[in-house]
Amino acid sequence: SITATTTGDNWEDTNPLDYTVSLVYNAAAVIGQEFQIIINQYGTDCVKTLMPKVVRVLEILEILVDYNEQEYTRVEDLEAEVLRLKSELIENAQEKMRSESRIDHMHIADDSSDSVERELVDIIHKLKG
Repeated sequence: SITATTTGDNWEDTNPLDYTVSLVYNAAAVIGQEFQIIINQYGTDCVKTLMPKVVRVLEILEILVDYNEQEYTRVEDLEAEVLRLKSELIENAQEKMRSESRIDHMHIADDSSDSVERELVDIIHKLKG
């Protein structure tokens, strides 16, 4: 049986979208162990064309996983910024409502004082008249 003795932090069971660079390194180590077992039993000729291809695929996987990790961080940062902006928008809307309410109260007070003034002018005209 040709199997390596370690599984490398469960990299085989990990969702590919959750891969980390560390898991890629663990996978590479396990694959390297598998290659060593094959080489020990059958010699280097049987893997000499396959090994560089596997190494290249692992390098590409490392680059893509690293890029994915950076993008995930970027998405988290953008989501935090969206939450901050939403909070700011709500705060501004509430402040606008408070300002409009104060302005409405000022107009009501002005209307009320205008009404009282008109009544007093009417009373003065009646008394003169």
